[in-house]
Amino acid sequence: MSIEFLTNDDLIMQMIANGLVSGQPDGHLVYSGFFWGWPMSLLYKITGSVDWYSLAQLFWFVLGSVIVVYKVIKKVQKPAYKILTGTLFTSIWVITLFRCFAQLQFTVTAAFVGSVAVFYALLIDISEDKKNWIRDLILVSIFVLISYNIRNMALLMLVPFAGAGWFGKWITNGFKDKQTNIRFVTLGVCIIATLLVSEVCNRAYYSGDDWDKYLSFNKQTENVFDYSGFADYNQNKETYESIGMSEVDYEAIAYYDLQLLMEDINEETLKTIYEMNPKGATPIGQVVKNFIGRNLSYTDRPINLVVYLLWITSAIIAVIKLIKDMKPYLIIELALVFAARMALWLYLIYVGRLPDRITWSLYIAELMALIAILINAEYSKTHRRVLLVGAVLIIAIGCYVGIPKAGKIIGDNKARNYYSTSFEQLLDYAAKNPENIYLLDANSLANVSRLKNPHDGASIAFLGGWLPGCPVEQEQLSKHGIDNPKDHLNVLNNENVYFVFKDSDITNEDYLLNFYSQYTDVACEKADYLTTDCGINFNIFRIYEN
Repeated sequence: MSIEFLTNDDLIMQMIANGLVSGQPDGHLVYSGFFWGWPMSLLYKITGSVDWYSLAQLFWFVLGSVIVVYKVIKKVQKPAYKILTGTLFTSIWVITLFRCFAQLQFTVTAAFVGSVAVFYALLIDISEDKKNWIRDLILVSIFVLISYNIRNMALLMLVPFAGAGWFGKWITNGFKDKQTNIRFVTLGVCIIATLLVSEVCNRAYYSGDDWDKYLSFNKQTENVFDYSGFADYNQNKETYESIGMSEVDYEAIAYYDLQLLMEDINEETLKTIYEMNPKGATPIGQVVKNFIGRNLSYTDRPINLVVYLLWITSAIIAVIKLIKDMKPYLIIELALVFAARMALWLYLIYVGRLPDRITWSLYIAELMALIAILINAEYSKTHRRVLLVGAVLIIAIGCYVGIPKAGKIIGDNKARNYYSTSFEQLLDYAAKNPENIYLLDANSLANVSRLKNPHDGASIAFLGGWLPGCPVEQEQLSKHGIDNPKDHLNVLNNENVYFVFKDSDITNEDYLLNFYSQYTDVACEKADYLTTDCGINFNIFRIYEN
């Protein structure tokens, strides 16, 4: 079975790390920080034949999973049951999170690692000896550090879960003596210190006018392409013309994402475009409808079903403890985490930004927090029966839904792997012509996933996406004489610049010819035609000033 990327974002970051974007391994992965990108670039400098980017994500998935399984097994008292519990729990864990292992996505990875930090922090024994306490502080801090540097927003999204869980633990175990309270505070201070150190290093790593300009531009790109989109040109013609955008320019950016070459696309013009068609907040009634639909989504199965069953099981045990044992602590802890969960879910639906990589991250955080709370709880015979019934249902539903879903994911990965060979072979072609740089049409690379080979010497640049304007990509452009890709003659008169389009009816060079024709008389020559093993073929053009 092949391991693939869920989105093209990881592909681009892999290509930055292994040197395909700039010509040499680079740790500036844009969305990831210093302590993730810089060590990875060093590994690629040692040997570029290993896919360190994917291995690093898999390593933290495996390590985090081992920690969770170990803590669950440790909770089981009878040695005879430890092997059975470990086997069953590991099986359902792998089935539930199979997609996370098989289809890597850096946001989900960051959320997973951060959730392990929350999980481990909730299980720390406040009264343990100083040596073990320091060890646990270090482990939690390391997981926080890695999560924040893979994708800082993914970790920050977990703050409500962490805060609710930790506050519930404090209510349950805290306020006993001075040392206990000091340790509760100390853990929080260590986590905050880790975040501050990371942020200082990241700001230093991404310092300089080029990076400041690009990161601001990237933020505006995200607002327009991910949120507002482009308002109709004819209805907003006067505004578009005020920022120097013709109808041809509008077509080039709105339909073909020609960011790299367009002088009219910058931070200020993107702000104007966003303000023309800002995405408003979702009405409350629609929020509720979207919430129900999103929580039952097939895309999020089986993890959503497993989490729901875990909530139900936990709630029943908590109610029994409250009624029978007169102990409200478990229900308080669950109520706090549930409140954090609902607030976060409703907020994200309200602002209209909830792709599956975010929902999976939320479910993973819930899963980890609930397992930690259940491990901390004390059980009577009645509680154990409820837990056993819940576990049986979770295993049954998880397998019933999860195994077919895993089969579908394996099939999807086979297709991704098959069709992504077209991009691999395009890079092989570029590597055989290292004196040239190939500018890739944004709509021609839909069937792309994880790269399996290094492709040393290939020089490419993306016309669209989130890389245009990035200092890392500009290094590659400058090496081939393109100091400013928005200087049209600088590109057209460069004999080593070629444009690449997938051979299809909807991906061709016409829009690019129309765009350049606004500025000068241009001609087009088909320089080559690349046939690949999977049937996705490419036209390679020279477009030059006539």
